[in-house]
Amino acid sequence: MERKKLPRESKERNINGLTQREQNFCDEYLRCGNISEACIKIGYAKSTAEKKGYELYQRPRVQEYLQAMAKTIESETIATTRELQEELTAIIRCKAVIQEKVNVFVGGGVQKIETVERQPNGKERLDAIEKMLKMQGAYNKDINVNVKPVVIQDDI
Repeated sequence: MERKKLPRESKERNINGLTQREQNFCDEYLRCGNISEACIKIGYAKSTAEKKGYELYQRPRVQEYLQAMAKTIESETIATTRELQEELTAIIRCKAVIQEKVNVFVGGGVQKIETVERQPNGKERLDAIEKMLKMQGAYNKDINVNVKPVVIQDDI
């Protein structure tokens, strides 16, 4: 495998405050999650990739950029409480469309899988209501009820 020749690192910084080499390292590190592998992909030799990678990784600007990117990725991939409540509300009000894969028999022992869209059924709606009540703190399954037995005595 032919190794990329690394140009001398320019002192010029981009909008993120990183040099081109630091930016390339960060991009590759975010793709693969491995410091040595990221360095090899941007052109370092296998023998020096680990050492140079950790040097790049420890730089404060690189750390700041990687942390900012991690927050951005997290905010895009994790649903907020509001989004969850909106989705549950759509299920409760039957405005949500559920896609389901079903087997369709064509004939002669042949079947194929098709995607069918349908409205939420009663059980799904009740589950959504229960989850929504739990999220809002209005539902407590462990309610302790003190019941005193009624004793009926003969009047005779």
